[in-house]
Amino acid sequence: MFDFYRIAVATPKIKLGDPLYNVDVITRIATEAERNGAQIILFPELALTGASCGDVFMQPLFQEAVNAAKLEIQEWTTQHNILLIYGACDYNSNTNQLLNTCEIVDRHLAISRPKFYIPRDSAQGRIFDTPYEFEMPSLGQFEGENEPLKFGVIFDDELLDNASHIVSELAHGGANVIFNLNAAPYIAGTQTKAWTRGEVLSAEHRIAYAMAVPGAGESSSDNVFAGNSFICEDGTLLAVGELFAPEGSLIYADIDVGALNIQRMHDSAFEQFPLPTHTFAPPAKLQTICRNIDPLPFVPDDDFEAGELSEDILDMQATALIQRLNHMGTDYAIIGLSGGLDSTLALLATHRAFIKSGRKTQNIITVTMPGFGTGKRTYENACKLAKCLKITLKEIDITQACTQHFKDIEHDPKLANVVFENAQARERTQILLSIANRHHALMIGTGDLSEIALGWSTFNGDHMSMYAINAGIPKTLIRRIVQHVADITETKGLNAVLSDILETPISPELLPAKNARGKIVQSTEEILGPYEIHDFFLWNLIAQGFTPPKVLKLAEMAFEGKYTPADLKEKLRLFIRRFFNAQFKRNCAPDGPMILPIALGQRADWRMPSDLSAQIWLDSISD
Repeated sequence: MFDFYRIAVATPKIKLGDPLYNVDVITRIATEAERNGAQIILFPELALTGASCGDVFMQPLFQEAVNAAKLEIQEWTTQHNILLIYGACDYNSNTNQLLNTCEIVDRHLAISRPKFYIPRDSAQGRIFDTPYEFEMPSLGQFEGENEPLKFGVIFDDELLDNASHIVSELAHGGANVIFNLNAAPYIAGTQTKAWTRGEVLSAEHRIAYAMAVPGAGESSSDNVFAGNSFICEDGTLLAVGELFAPEGSLIYADIDVGALNIQRMHDSAFEQFPLPTHTFAPPAKLQTICRNIDPLPFVPDDDFEAGELSEDILDMQATALIQRLNHMGTDYAIIGLSGGLDSTLALLATHRAFIKSGRKTQNIITVTMPGFGTGKRTYENACKLAKCLKITLKEIDITQACTQHFKDIEHDPKLANVVFENAQARERTQILLSIANRHHALMIGTGDLSEIALGWSTFNGDHMSMYAINAGIPKTLIRRIVQHVADITETKGLNAVLSDILETPISPELLPAKNARGKIVQSTEEILGPYEIHDFFLWNLIAQGFTPPKVLKLAEMAFEGKYTPADLKEKLRLFIRRFFNAQFKRNCAPDGPMILPIALGQRADWRMPSDLSAQIWLDSISD
């Protein structure tokens, strides 16, 4: 399904020194993995025999049993559609060498790859030989309807003092998955170190990385084997085997090969030099994906991590703003304060900047500008917020100025259309810019990344400012940052007002309320759809570069039971249309700092002509 491939990593409970018995163990586990949709299964180094057989490896009778066992596994694969990667050994009579090998077999092809680096001071160093001729690394490959999966295999010992070289050579040769066969005994406290190494290698080389480690059945005469296997992808740990599992373990992960390849395409430093490749039988198609799809990709699940991210972002905003204030030679800032989420975060970041730089917080001039649709709740929250932070608050009612404007342009104010709405937004921006000129101040923009993506701003109205402090932060993350400040604040009354702002429906408040400063009648999310959906599209369609059909399927998984597939398709089409149509606004947007791996500023991270057609994107999810 899409560009996903399911891989399995097994720690079998073997019978030490009995390869024919272990054939049954390996094929039974492989059968289970195949039944659960796995297309490749990795076993540990020397899984066919056990890694702790000692000098028995060199016995001719033992080698005969190993050869017979390998033939049985090869015969088994002819009736199954899964590729096996497992460790064995092989005696080469032509060179009189005993080799530690990785066997790669499926129903069409069998390849044996010897271990090339064996530490001399290791237990294996006195038993196994290093091949006389070093072979050029090669890759295995699946080809089919989806993005091709290419994989390389390594032995863990080959990473010693050589990790960057061998992994880099395979990755730059085209491998997007690397399988590591391990036979090392466990050392207390090293589990997370192995994970970290795998995460770093996978992130550095844009690969998935899987390691299989021996466990149950191995000798405990001198060591303990823990079965600490794992799978990670692009810096993220996806699956971990059970440590010290008495019956062994079997773990799965669905690898997004398409995403890995897109990341490589965006990385200008990633050059690819194709290696020799063996093509294996096409795998069975995945019907479902056994992988968590995060509905809120911008927001960490862990509260501590979310708090750390919030602090980082607030400090980034403050640092950027201090630099801009210093460059302008001003100690004043102007913010339009609506009582909504975006202006709240802009104020919190500005307040932090003034504290960090030693500027007087009274020099933060906030302006509340009630109009035809201003609600009592947001108006009062704006006033309370300014009071809590001890900053300057001005109130300028825009209704009279807008009424005169409607008269001047011969617009009937009873016609509450786009003219009626945009005139208010532009009047507010004009007021803020003029006050900024009067005080030689910096006018701070409040629009966020989600609004910029959707074009949810008035051109040359709230679209414009002197510095767009929130431009790199999506709406779902803004909500989490404001929640973080509410949780940690020691400022009297601030928690209460921030909590109420968080509970207030998002609205531009441009249409007349039901009564004077009364109930909000214009809900942004009722018009556009929930921001959590649009932020999901923003991450997967724009930041990740996935196709619309893939994004739609991922959304159906992420929001299963919350939104229907039909609703999600409708909102995706709306997102695509609005994103393409809004590029002209992004092409002339003010400066604003890039905060996350995605930004939409013309000078930062996204370049696109304003008149680009969205048709092929829309057609890809047409009925």
